[in-house]
Amino acid sequence: MRLEFQQYPAGLCHVTSSGLKIKVDTSQGGAAAGSVYVPINFTNTTGSTCTLFGYPGVSFVTSPSGSELGRAATRNPPTGTLVTLAPGGVAHAVLRVAEAGNYSASACVPVTAHWLRIYPPNQFNAIYARYKTQACSARLPAKVGSQVSVYVVRPGPGTAGQAP
Repeated sequence: MRLEFQQYPAGLCHVTSSGLKIKVDTSQGGAAAGSVYVPINFTNTTGSTCTLFGYPGVSFVTSPSGSELGRAATRNPPTGTLVTLAPGGVAHAVLRVAEAGNYSASACVPVTAHWLRIYPPNQFNAIYARYKTQACSARLPAKVGSQVSVYVVRPGPGTAGQAP
């Protein structure tokens, strides 16, 4: 496995999980063709300007200390750009959740999920957010992929009707 690291501009720190507040903003969500789209907002809670780059890691879990349900979110294009967050600044990534009913019950094994485990881009410490939905507890076949996918982090809070 080859690890690649992003070079950040001088004078900017790279924000860590502990310096972020996460909100899954269901009030700004929308639906289309058997899927729901909701923004995950990342707020810089530090006193310094920081940056985010890339995709968050997202999966359904049984509880903050529980096991993963199904497969983790796949990444949707395009590639990322560096997002600069001033103290209190917000960035977002759009999460697409396909309806569990889109899949056969035997392949999906639907259950009610109550939590998302979210790894901010390039971080190894997760933040947990409440999010209730029907989730596939089984790992869908590789040719089907994941019930969830995520788009790259972009500047500003996510808003209803905003394209991913």
